[in-house]
Amino acid sequence: MWAVSNSILLSAVTTGLLCHAIYKRREPDIFSFLRQFLLLVAAALGWTAFSQTAFDPLSIIASTLLFATVHLFTLGLSISIYRLLLHPLRKFPGPWAAKLTKLEGVYYALPGKFHDHMQEIHDKYGDVVRIGPNELSFRSASAVKHLVGKVNKGAYFETSVYTEGEGVPINALVDFEEHKQRRRLWDSAFNQKSLKSFSPMFNRLLDRLIGELHKFEGQTVNFVDWCDYYAFDVMGELAFAKDFGLITGEGNRDYSGFIRSGLKIFFVVSNIPWISPLAYYFPISEEVKQQSIKFRELGSKQYDERRLQGTEPHDIFSHLIDSYTKHAKNAEAHLRADSPVLFIAGSDTTSTTMAFLFYFVLRDRKVYKRLRDEIDQAWDGKSPLEAGMLGIETCPYLHGAIQEALRLVPPAPNGMQRRLIRDTEIDGHFIPAGTLVSVNAWAAQRHAKHFTNPLDFVPERWIDSERDKEWNHVPMAYIPFGIGSYLCIGRALAMQELRLIAVKLMREFDLELAPDFDHARFWADIRSWQAIFKPALPVRYKRRDRTEGTM
Repeated sequence: MWAVSNSILLSAVTTGLLCHAIYKRREPDIFSFLRQFLLLVAAALGWTAFSQTAFDPLSIIASTLLFATVHLFTLGLSISIYRLLLHPLRKFPGPWAAKLTKLEGVYYALPGKFHDHMQEIHDKYGDVVRIGPNELSFRSASAVKHLVGKVNKGAYFETSVYTEGEGVPINALVDFEEHKQRRRLWDSAFNQKSLKSFSPMFNRLLDRLIGELHKFEGQTVNFVDWCDYYAFDVMGELAFAKDFGLITGEGNRDYSGFIRSGLKIFFVVSNIPWISPLAYYFPISEEVKQQSIKFRELGSKQYDERRLQGTEPHDIFSHLIDSYTKHAKNAEAHLRADSPVLFIAGSDTTSTTMAFLFYFVLRDRKVYKRLRDEIDQAWDGKSPLEAGMLGIETCPYLHGAIQEALRLVPPAPNGMQRRLIRDTEIDGHFIPAGTLVSVNAWAAQRHAKHFTNPLDFVPERWIDSERDKEWNHVPMAYIPFGIGSYLCIGRALAMQELRLIAVKLMREFDLELAPDFDHARFWADIRSWQAIFKPALPVRYKRRDRTEGTM
């Protein structure tokens, strides 16, 4: 028995160390780990039974449990010692728990406060922070250039939440070359000619929105809801040639909630992609899980309906059908997988910026008056409105206000993780190949070294002739749409949409925040998962005098 115990202990320690050596090269998912562990346990059980001269079930069970316990203990201890004392990133500052495990990130991701956590640890530890066993977060503008070139996406995107279907959506593609090829297929849908053709649709839906808002004139409404309804209806027509009817209330207004639920589960799981097969067993409310499933079903359903129409009518999807069919392998699977991406990229992020733009403008009446005066000068409120009329030369303050809203509240605030494919020096630090790195947009864009008075809403900082020459202003640190090859392809579309809605609503209404608006509570209620989740924004408004502001 003693000899058997010694051999069991030696085997457990040896296999624990060997497994760690293997896992350092490639971290297994939960099922691969369990298969390997159970195989080792079965081997230990067989060895124990074979080594006995007299069959003793209790001894076999005890020896097997001993093996399993010592194996796991050795594996955990070896991983901990390596990550804390021997890892190439050991000298970088950061929370000690994050150096051991990404579960530290899950702790802050679950309640939706990851953006605040990143701000806090960058303020505490500096411009480079170790936020995972093999991951660094940067806040410096100089680090941005290292994520612009040929780099792959990181483990953050290696999750099966989005890959259980037949294809992989473009936003989940990790390989640089594969993403580059797929991205090229999207370009035709977002060129300048296509953008110009979308203006009539924007205006038609804006007129519908204004008509619905008139029904509640003089009352307090949750402006966030109307931003969601408008943005979702826009993407319905742009992407699927379909009127979802959220503005009028004829459609299912829960759709925007479906999107956010899907984003929440994805972000929580993306911190620990090895456990993604168990995503729907996480301690997340059953309602969120069901809405996430409904969101995926919604994307698949819209794909099926739109695919039957072919390349008519002309919308974003018609361009994708044409490009994918001509140039992509497995076109049908990838088109189906990309359908939910259109909802996320085109509606939720735009509605977020729309809501925060109005929040910042409405909380400061001087800002509000200057913006309204500029809008009144740019458009008489009667002639047809086109996005081309609202260029930066005509409406510099409007452009500055939009950029400032995106700076203070980037729609996707929690970093753009990349995996270095070669040894790299960033900000004087040697970073080995294979390291996961990101620049945290929320922290970088709110850093005083990049933008003076970083928490103040100052549209003038984006107007060269008005910006205080003594102010810090580092455009490289402004990354609300991502960077490099993964730069948001719909950014021009979003800016066009934001300009039009700001102009039309401020030309039509006098708006103000509700008298009892609680700014502290508003900021405390902001959550972020894959994107910013907006708290309620109570706004009152009334129709403007039609002669007011006319030229």
